[in-house]
Amino acid sequence: MVYDLASGEETTWAGERAGMMWPVWLPHLGLLLALDPDIEVTLEGFDFEAFVNDALIDGMGLAIGLVGEPGNLSTEPMLTTRNMSMPFLRLLSRDSLRHVEWAIEISTRGDAIAFESNDGGFRDIFVVSRRGLNNVSNHHAADWNPVWSNDGRWVAFESFRGGRRGIHRVFYETARIFSVAVADDYDCWSPTWGPGDEWIAFVSDESGRPEIYAVHVESGRRRKLTDYPGYCLAPAWYAEPIP
Repeated sequence: MVYDLASGEETTWAGERAGMMWPVWLPHLGLLLALDPDIEVTLEGFDFEAFVNDALIDGMGLAIGLVGEPGNLSTEPMLTTRNMSMPFLRLLSRDSLRHVEWAIEISTRGDAIAFESNDGGFRDIFVVSRRGLNNVSNHHAADWNPVWSNDGRWVAFESFRGGRRGIHRVFYETARIFSVAVADDYDCWSPTWGPGDEWIAFVSDESGRPEIYAVHVESGRRRKLTDYPGYCLAPAWYAEPIP
C-alpha cells in the first residue's frame, strides 16, 4: 500500500500482487536503466518497456515478493509500480529463482541496492550497482542485515564469521571488509550509521543484557549509551552527531 500525504489517498501498488513485503523507494530510475537489463525477459510475460513507462508516471519501489507454489515458496526482490511488478534479479540473472533474498536496502544516493541472499551457498551480502551484481561479504559464516552509510559508500552488516555475532563494514566497490564491533564472549548487532558516518550505534549484550553502544568507525573508540534494567534494542540516531 502507498499513502499520499498530500491527498490522503491510499492505493494498492504492484498491480495488486499479493505477498509483497519490506517495501522501499527507489529515488530515480538511473540504476535500473544503467544496468541495461535483458529485454528478452518480456518473453516470460514481463514487459520491461511498459514497466519503465509506468514508473516514469508515479515512481518505482522495490519489495520482497513471495514466488513459487505452495509447498515450494521462496522470496525474490520485485520492482514495483502502481500497476505492475517485475522480478528484479531476473533482469540480471535467469537463475535467480533458485535463491532466497531478503532485507533490501537502497543506498542514500539511489545508485546501489544491498540485500541478503544465499546465492553463494551461504548467507551473504550482495550489492547491485552500475557494475552489476556482486557478493561483497563472501564468507562461509552467515552475513545479514545490510545498512548503508549516509554517503552511500559503505555497508555495515552483521556476521558470525568470528563465532559470535559481530558487526563489520564493507567498502562495496572493492569488497574490502573491516571489523567494527566483534568479541569472543558476547554479541553485537543492529548497526545504524550516525550523522557524518563517524559513529555506528549498535546493540550488545556485553553487560549481560542488551544495551545500546556507539563505536567510532575509524578509531574503534566505544561508548555505552544506555544503562537500563530492561532490554534496550533498535537504536536510531538524532540528527546531531556525537561531539
